Amino acid sequence: MDIIKLQLKTYVHIKDTITNITYLLEGPKNYALKSNEEIALNVTKYIQLGNSQYIKIKNPVARGKNGEVLYESFGQVKLQYGEIEYRNFHDYKDPFPLYPGEIQNGKISNFIVVQANKALKLKAEYSHYDEIKKKQRKPGEIWMYRGPLNYIPNKNATVMSLIDATIILPNTAIRLRALCDTEDKNGVKRLAGEEWLIKEEGAYIPNIDEEFVKKESAYTLTDKTAILLSALADFTDIYGIKREAGSEWLITMEHADQHICDVNEKFVEKRDIIVMSSRQYCVILNPYEKGICQYGQRKLIKGERSFFLQPREKIEMDKIFEIMVLEENDALLLQANEHYKEGEVERQPGDKWLIKGPCEFIKPLQLQILEERKAMPLDENEGIYVRDRNTGEIKTVSGQTYLLKEFEELWEKELSPQVEELLQAQLNGTIFQTATMNKKGELDYEKNNKITNNRIKHKIVTFRAPDNSAVQLFDYKNKTKRYIFGPELVKLNPHEEFTVFSLSGKRPKQENQIKNLAILLGPDFMTDLIEVETRDHARLTLQLSYSWKFEVLDKNNAEECYKIFKCNDFVGDACKNIAAKIRAAVSSVPFETFHKGSAAIVRTAVFGKDEKGNTNSFLKFSANNLLITNVDIQAQEPCDVKTRENLSKLTNLSISSMNTMQKATAEHRQMMVGEESKGRLVIQKIEDDTHAEKQNIEFLKRKIETESVKTSGNLVAKAKATAKSNQIEGESAIRQTQLKVESLEIEVLYNLQQEEENIKEEIRLKEKSIDVEIDRLRKLMKIEVGEFKKTIDAIGRETIVEMARAGPDVQAKLLGSLGIKSFMITDGKNPINLFSTAKGMINSKSNPGICDQ
Repeated sequence: MDIIKLQLKTYVHIKDTITNITYLLEGPKNYALKSNEEIALNVTKYIQLGNSQYIKIKNPVARGKNGEVLYESFGQVKLQYGEIEYRNFHDYKDPFPLYPGEIQNGKISNFIVVQANKALKLKAEYSHYDEIKKKQRKPGEIWMYRGPLNYIPNKNATVMSLIDATIILPNTAIRLRALCDTEDKNGVKRLAGEEWLIKEEGAYIPNIDEEFVKKESAYTLTDKTAILLSALADFTDIYGIKREAGSEWLITMEHADQHICDVNEKFVEKRDIIVMSSRQYCVILNPYEKGICQYGQRKLIKGERSFFLQPREKIEMDKIFEIMVLEENDALLLQANEHYKEGEVERQPGDKWLIKGPCEFIKPLQLQILEERKAMPLDENEGIYVRDRNTGEIKTVSGQTYLLKEFEELWEKELSPQVEELLQAQLNGTIFQTATMNKKGELDYEKNNKITNNRIKHKIVTFRAPDNSAVQLFDYKNKTKRYIFGPELVKLNPHEEFTVFSLSGKRPKQENQIKNLAILLGPDFMTDLIEVETRDHARLTLQLSYSWKFEVLDKNNAEECYKIFKCNDFVGDACKNIAAKIRAAVSSVPFETFHKGSAAIVRTAVFGKDEKGNTNSFLKFSANNLLITNVDIQAQEPCDVKTRENLSKLTNLSISSMNTMQKATAEHRQMMVGEESKGRLVIQKIEDDTHAEKQNIEFLKRKIETESVKTSGNLVAKAKATAKSNQIEGESAIRQTQLKVESLEIEVLYNLQQEEENIKEEIRLKEKSIDVEIDRLRKLMKIEVGEFKKTIDAIGRETIVEMARAGPDVQAKLLGSLGIKSFMITDGKNPINLFSTAKGMINSKSNPGICDQ
């Protein structure tokens, strides 16, 4: 048999297995569990609610009118299934158990505390009477309780949310939206979905029909800032101005210092003030005139001025222009886009003219600046090409400061790529193309394609004709030629072109290897490599050098000048002609003869002989007046291998003989030089030995002097050291005595100071002891005075009066009965020292051996 021990405030659920009825058993008690009973719920503590707590119970028990628990007919407790009961501290101050079937729904919770500036939003679940608002509530109805209050939840209403008040600060507002047709706090009717602002400072809690949208902050307006607004609907703003939907306007400091956007206003942007100095101007697009935007129009505004851009206004090019200051050599090319009147001069659209400095210029709206021009200072060696737009005529201007007229423009002269390359080569410091040495020791001419500067095409093309050179220019408009001899700066006219010469180069000569704009007139030389064959069929390769020059008698004669340029490749033509003559001459002589007299044979073949049989001194080409003044064989080499070997052997033998002779001469000369060197060496050795002995004698003298100085120095140093040691010992003894005296003096002073401190401490202790004694006497006096006063008060005033009236015996008895052993009776005329009397009475009590008076 199980015994259930229930403590105070505990309970258990017992189930009868026969009847299936569960009942509540509460403590304190001990219960013997029967055989047909079992525990449905173990021992559980009562539910204890705090002062401001509640709990939800599911399936609560049914109760009667007087609060009694109802039971079913079969004995089971009756439950309200599906119901929720809120039990709070006010109704259940005592702990309570749960009946079988009751379920705790959630934890014990505190009452909902609605603080100030907060509100509780509720929704009615059942029809009931609101005790707080004193109003009947219907199911689905929503209302609010504003704090501060404590709300006790109940089943009639569901808590929807706890609403915090929105704090409206200065220069702020809140936007609200109506959830249904309602009235705001000012009594204004609002339609569902309508929005409005609340600007009053303080805390604001929206009503149940109001929805918080957002918080609006004020825009701060200054004399330098403004805001641009647009209307979302037709309305009248806070300044009493009617606004149409879609319209835009500015709010500046003239309206207010702070502005909060209304619900029908939309913030577009913040605009800063535009400040222009007296030297600035700008153009406004879509300007406002009489409050109306003039779309497509432009307006010129000059400084000094400050303003805000109105709605839809823009600054052209987003730029504020500076007033153009034209100097003396400056000018502007203007064109009229519209009819424009300048003083008494009228300009039609399309007219062009120049404005020259010095002056200040602000571009009117009707004009367009086509070009800024500046006068160009030109040296005698500089120039430009200028074209007349009206006639198309092109001219050159140089040697002056020139400003283009309104109908003139710079003309760019185009040149062929080959001429451009040659002009650039001259700028890079070369006249011809670059020449390099190949592996055979021959010069190779290559094109110079390196360009370091780009030519300015409107400048006059110039070419520096080198000294003793000639340049040919062709005017393709007039079909004329012009010849210039260097040194001279060639300036090309607009319709002129350079004649490009292509000469042969390399060895043997090849065509189109050297290109240039000028022909050098010489004297100069050219080298060629030709192959010849002797009469006995010995083939040789000759390297020849020709000295040449052009013969120009009259540089002013055009026909004579033309001869120079008649042959385009005078180098190749001359080399071919001379090579043919040399081959013809060599072919008529044997190798041995040519080997011995090659120079004479070649010169005679080139220059020919006069009538007397003498070799001429030059060869003249009459076609171009080219003179060959000299021919030199720089090298000759047989083409046949055997011939080359035999020639090489002869050359080597000759070289060997010459080397042997040079070697013998060198050996003889070396022997003579060796003997002379040996003689000079013996003489130098004798001189060195003599000089060494002299140096040794000087060294010994110096050594003796050094030892003498060293000895005397040691003696002097020892004497000084002994004297210094004695001096230091004496000074040390004196210093030690002084320190002992100072130590004794410090010790005496310390003892005197310590004794003085001890005397001061004794004086301080005595003073403290005297102060304590005085304080003790004061306190003792106060005690005596108090005791005497208490005694007098105990006797009483009337008693003392009676004592004064009664006789001495009676007084003595009376005082004795009062316990007064020592007393004095006076008539009041003689003064009595009561303090002394009190002290005597105290002494008499403290010394019982003294007899009472």
